[in-house]
Amino acid sequence: MTKKASFLERVMNCLIEARERKARVDIRQHLRGLSDRHLEDMGFSRELLDQGPKAWPWRAPVLPAAMQQPDKDNRARPANETGAEDKLAA
Repeated sequence: MTKKASFLERVMNCLIEARERKARVDIRQHLRGLSDRHLEDMGFSRELLDQGPKAWPWRAPVLPAAMQQPDKDNRARPANETGAEDKLAA
């Protein structure tokens, strides 16, 4: 009886994995249709999306809070996008 259960468990696991792969392909296809700005706002990396489903979860590296500064509309932006380097050059 244990062989039957383990066979059924393996079949079930294969079905679950196949559905997860299909969902990732579908999600990736949708995300690739979005603009870079939308992807950035949601924390996804275009480069990782281009690598395919194996690069799941496609999340962009997150900067520590200490390296982020508030935007004009009180959203945190990475320190390298605040224009601080422009002020130093002037």
